This record gives sequence, C-alpha cells and structure tokens, in this order.
Amino acid sequence: IEQKVPGEIMFLMAGIDENSDEEAKGSMARTDTLMLIKANYNTGEVNIISVPRDTRVKINGQTHKMNSAHAYGGMPLTIKTIRTMLGIDLDYYMAVDFDAVKGIIDAIGGVEVNSPHRIQIPEINIDIPEGKTKLNGEEALEFVRHRNGFSNGDLGRVENQQNFLRDLSRQLLS
Repeated sequence: IEQKVPGEIMFLMAGIDENSDEEAKGSMARTDTLMLIKANYNTGEVNIISVPRDTRVKINGQTHKMNSAHAYGGMPLTIKTIRTMLGIDLDYYMAVDFDAVKGIIDAIGGVEVNSPHRIQIPEINIDIPEGKTKLNGEEALEFVRHRNGFSNGDLGRVENQQNFLRDLSRQLLS
C-alpha cells in the first residue's frame, strides 16, 4: 500500500446487508453500515466518521440513498460515490459480512457494550438490557443493526455502531 500520508492510512469499512428475499438472491446487496476509518501508526490514534446510509447522493446521474451504491455497482461504485460526495482520495476498503462479525464475537467469548436503551426483538428471542452487558455474536449483530428507540433517529444508530466498534477494538487488543 502506497501511503499518501506517512504512518497513516484511511479506508472505508462497509457492512454488507444480506439479500434475504428470493428475488434478490444472487444480486448485490445494499450496505448497512459505512464508516471511514483513519488510523495513524505512529500515534495509535484512530478516527471514525460514519456515512449515514440514507444520505442522498448522485449515482449514475440519479438521486439515491448512499447505501444503494453497492447494490448498483459493488464496492467500486460505493468508493467512487463516496470519493465524489466528500471530495477525498479513497482507495482502500474492507467489506464485512455480518456472519463474520458474529463469528469473531463468538470466538472471543462475547463483547461487553454499554447499551443506550433496552433492545427487545421477541421474534428472535433477543432482549438486551440498558447499560453495561455482554453480548454474543447474534446479539451483537442485532445491537448494531437496531434502528428503533434512538431520540435522534439514524444518527443514534450511527453513534451506537461507532461505540460498538471502539468497544470491540479495545477488547480484541486486550
């Protein structure tokens, strides 16, 4: 990797949604989470900026939600759309499949988080209490995908995802 800034790298982390309906199987899915991550190797500082999935952008000349770029053209179109929207030089990405997230969390014995509110999903037997709690892989996936109960809408979800990533990173490194 040729670095533009010595000791620093910036990349896009994209959480890819599964296509669950039969018509969509085999087609590209939308992104569920988009985060620009800048890491400085010299200072250890990591900065994360989330790109809200509902941000309106031009894709192939038409206005769409940001998370549609992946469905229309995979990671190349997602990168191109973010480059254009933010006016940045972005060459690298990491695509994360949600099954991989569950597997990593289960492999380390769970992840401790601070839930901003109670999350209940009775259909799949998920009940995450408000406050500090330890989540298994399935619970963690629902925790970061959860959209309801945030007073500031999707921005609350984004903040929740960023906090989760910080908590997971700290626990992976300890």
